[in-house]
Amino acid sequence: MGRCAEAQRGFEVDERAGRTATEEAMMDVSLRRSFARARIGIVPLPLYLALVAALAVAVALPAGGDMACGLLLPVVGGFALAELGSRIPLLRSAGLDTVLVLLVPSWLASTSALPEDGTVALRRLLDATDAVGFFVTVLIAGSVMSIDRASLPAEMARLMALAAFATAAALICGMAAALFLGRPTVETLALTLAPMMAGGLSAGAIPLSVAYAQALGAPQSELLARILPALIAANLLALVLAGGIAFLERRGDRRAGNPPQPPPPQAPAYACGPGRLAAAFAGLIMLHVVASHISRVSGWPGPLIALLLVALLRLGDPAIGRPRQDVIALYRHCLRGLIYPVLFIAGMLFTPWDRLIEGFSSAGLLPVAAAVGGMALAGAAIARPLGLTAADGVVLALTRAAMGGTGTVAILNASHRLRLMPQAQIVTRLGGAITLAVAMAGAGALMR
Repeated sequence: MGRCAEAQRGFEVDERAGRTATEEAMMDVSLRRSFARARIGIVPLPLYLALVAALAVAVALPAGGDMACGLLLPVVGGFALAELGSRIPLLRSAGLDTVLVLLVPSWLASTSALPEDGTVALRRLLDATDAVGFFVTVLIAGSVMSIDRASLPAEMARLMALAAFATAAALICGMAAALFLGRPTVETLALTLAPMMAGGLSAGAIPLSVAYAQALGAPQSELLARILPALIAANLLALVLAGGIAFLERRGDRRAGNPPQPPPPQAPAYACGPGRLAAAFAGLIMLHVVASHISRVSGWPGPLIALLLVALLRLGDPAIGRPRQDVIALYRHCLRGLIYPVLFIAGMLFTPWDRLIEGFSSAGLLPVAAAVGGMALAGAAIARPLGLTAADGVVLALTRAAMGGTGTVAILNASHRLRLMPQAQIVTRLGGAITLAVAMAGAGALMR
């Protein structure tokens, strides 16, 4: 009996040990699978760690790693900040995770915390290749090609009516605030309100500062420095309001007890292989080159030329069925994979922190805030007659204050309305071009 009991106990001990070893092995496999499935943004965690290691090596190299550092920094930083913002409840619920991707690199650049050689190399590469401009061309082409051809003329007329109404409200509210502060109305109109609605930095503020410099005989760099705070502050205020709309919508749904709405059913994915994506990429490069050439000859902003060319292609529809689908597929891939790196670049290179702080600390902030608030109110007021929801009308009206294509993406992303990209690009580009033309005509009249 004693031997049997000892044998039984030994068997139970071996069974427990075997079960423990099996559970540990299963846990180890589960951890490895969880690690492989984990992501930072859309980047798998193992690949992201490899990119971080490559960035560390590029920074540590005494020479020769500047370009690699400049290319890796927006990818590593952009997705890390996007992931961080999505995990901070206050930012996530208010839709302000995009603000984090813009402001942190701007502040880091101002403190010289970013590798200077890498940022200089990246800026030179972007200036040489116009990569950000090409990204905006991809956004414009993909978004316009996504609009139904039959509804494009009516859609453009509807959106231009919204842009005109929002612009008028912004001018009235901004000028009223300037009168309240006792600021010169012409100065407020020319250096605050017109630049913030001119369609961005490269397409609006820079050519506007050149026109002002020719008209007034002042240095162009000085005028640009006076224009920039209003431009940045307006874009950021529009971004905050757009995030607030997303927050209020979710809060209202929770109070009403409405369950989260399921995403709309997706159309069957269009099968687009690497070859067709490469062909679409080459076609968009040709479009960007043609638009840039016409821009240099005519003096019109390049993104506006690209928008008009794509709209003509879409209206004409000359047997571009499959190529159009290829462009849309490439646009969706770029929007998913490049949005946060591009926003990081916009914050790091094109959003000076000192100008941003100056814009928010000066007395000129009140006219900017009043103008952006007027846009929002106008968008809500005219939304229903135009067949839009109030929230969609507000967000589209706010894109009048966007800093070009990246600003439009940031506003739509903060409001969780990337589906409005086609309409927003039309509002930003055409509205900005009309504002720029009127302001430059006014500057030209001063020269005469």
